[in-house]
Order: sequence, then C-alpha cells, then structure tokens
Amino acid sequence: MDVDAAGIIYFASPLRWAERLCTHWIHSLGHPHRQLFSEGFATPVVNVTVDYRSHLSLDDEIRLELAYVASPFREETVNFVVSIGVGT
Repeated sequence: MDVDAAGIIYFASPLRWAERLCTHWIHSLGHPHRQLFSEGFATPVVNVTVDYRSHLSLDDEIRLELAYVASPFREETVNFVVSIGVGT
C-alpha cells in the first residue's frame, strides 16, 4: 500500500480498489474479462470523478461500496464509494 511518512494513504489508492471491486463484480456475474475480450466486449473506464472529503490514514476502518446504475443509453454507470470511520 502506498503510504507517506505521516501514514496518509496515496490519493489514487481508492481508484485501484474501485477497479478491483468492479473486476470481481463483473466476474461474479459470470463474465470474466478474458471471456468478454475474446467475444469482442470491453469495460473501458471513460470518466472518473473523485470527491475527497477527508484523507485516509493507515489504520482507518473503511467500507467499499459498488452500485450499478442502469441507463437507457449505451453508457452504463458504476458508482464506487469509500466510506471512512467506525460504523460506515
């Protein structure tokens, strides 16, 4: 894990967590990436918006949440939330 001398987690780490969570979610639906790619499908990330409300420290308790938002258009949305603190 990328942590600085003050114990603050590198700002891009939640993006790596989001990618791993999304990959596992797609796989759990029965669509491993290798299969998707061989069938001509891809799961590109075309937009990322991050709102940092606080820093993450080394010993923080966090909750990771992934939510799929259906769309009538071609684009689909997956929301990823990192919550910090006890009882999150």
